[in-house]
Amino acid sequence: MTSPALQIALAHHRAWTGKDLDAAMRYIADDVVCDAPAGRIDGVQAYRDFLAPFAERLLIRTEMIAAFGDGS
Repeated sequence: MTSPALQIALAHHRAWTGKDLDAAMRYIADDVVCDAPAGRIDGVQAYRDFLAPFAERLLIRTEMIAAFGDGS
């Protein structure tokens, strides 16, 4: 049985790897913080701007190998 948190994470992954950025962003909080290799990203619009190139141009193929999660 998968947890609600894992279901949300998987739905987000499916959306952005399916190049549906609008659907992917429905799972992201307005106050999201992402520590990326290029630096810290604060807020939903900054995260969208960061994710867009991957979803629109760079992503050729993805393969889910495993996903783990629980309620906490």
